[in-house]
Parts: sequence; structure tokens; C-alpha cells
Amino acid sequence: MLLHWKNRIPNHFKQTNRNKYDHAERTEYTKALKRQRHGSITDLVKTGATRDHMTSFRPKIRIGGAAVNKEGTGLLSLTMELRFPFPVRFDTSERGVNMIQMASEIARWTDDEIKDAANDFAKVFAVEFGLLIARAPKIKKKLEGLI
Repeated sequence: MLLHWKNRIPNHFKQTNRNKYDHAERTEYTKALKRQRHGSITDLVKTGATRDHMTSFRPKIRIGGAAVNKEGTGLLSLTMELRFPFPVRFDTSERGVNMIQMASEIARWTDDEIKDAANDFAKVFAVEFGLLIARAPKIKKKLEGLI
């Protein structure tokens, strides 16, 4: 999750990735107003404070899930909590793109990012598990033949 936060969250704030993360179309009025006031029409960015805040302060990450069952399936869930640097009103009556839409655009993952994150986690887990087993001979003996 930290790799995703560090390497991929900044991409959500780049105008060139509008289609990649399926950002909602902004109205011509909104684009003109942003261009006039802030010199940019990049989605999710007015002054850059949100982008800077979300890419500079390490997020809270929660890990949970279930162990592998007899069928060999399990579930691991990870949650990354990012916060807007200002008070947010989740008013769905707003015209155009509202805060709920913006939050979902920041949180969106592509299929490739999901696969990469799973592979990254598997690699890190394998290394950490190997180190744990190397330091605990009793556990290594109990797991012999299982891994």
C-alpha cells in the first residue's frame, strides 16, 4: 500500500491521466473558472494543496482478512485512509463534480495497479516470512513439508 501511495497516488492528480482513472468530465464553466483563477484545468487540483497534502503525509493503512481455509482460499484486505486537507461537505445536491466523485477518483485503482499491488505484497510477504522462519527453528520444524 505504501508503494501504491508513493508511486501511484500522485498520478491521480495529473491531467494526462484523466481517462486512465475515469475522471468525470468537468463542465466548460468549471474549466474556464479554474484556468482564470488558478492557471490550470487539471482535475482534482486548484491550488495544489490537496495534491501536496495527499502525496506528502503518510496515510493510515489497515490490514485485515482471513487465513487460508481447506480449499486454499483466503481473504486479505488492505485499507488506505487519505484525508482532504480542508473540511469536506459531502453534499450530493452540488451541480457537476462533487466531493464524493472527487474522493472516488482519487481512490480508483486500475486493473494493472491491483495486480502490481498483489505481486508487490506477495514478494514482501515471502521475504518477511522467510526471515521469520529463519529466526524461529521451532516454527520451521512445525511447518516442514507444508511450505
